[in-house]
Amino acid sequence: VHGGTKITGTELKLWYEKFCYLSDFTEVKLSDEAVLKNLGQFGFTLEESIAHQTTYFVNIIIMEVKKISISQRKGSSLDLFVENCCQFTKFDLDTVEETIFIWKYKEFCRLNYLPAENLTTSAIESRLNVSSRSMPSFVLKRNTESLK
Repeated sequence: VHGGTKITGTELKLWYEKFCYLSDFTEVKLSDEAVLKNLGQFGFTLEESIAHQTTYFVNIIIMEVKKISISQRKGSSLDLFVENCCQFTKFDLDTVEETIFIWKYKEFCRLNYLPAENLTTSAIESRLNVSSRSMPSFVLKRNTESLK
């Protein structure tokens, strides 16, 4: 809960990533054994959820989101983002969660004062010539019974 409203796991991860970067901390994966043990002490478990699917783009990774010079601003904001911040690979394990792709794209647009397009999964697939796949998400659950 953030400011009285719920936030998704993806939003939490993005805020955590930004916090670690700005604070010069090393990110620790939520799925690491030590983290899971600490979470368990507070009654939390990390579980795979078939009901919650996450879309990933395959064979692409996002590099650092950076500011570009005015002379580099030729093409659409999506084309500029891909050209300057993304790398296509041959590896199926190189994936980017759709929500993170769009969030990083909008961050790039804000940083460079560019208009952001409204992107859909199919638009990204066709314009970038990438495929997507849906996979079960992990959810953090709290077992209140263990706290009694």
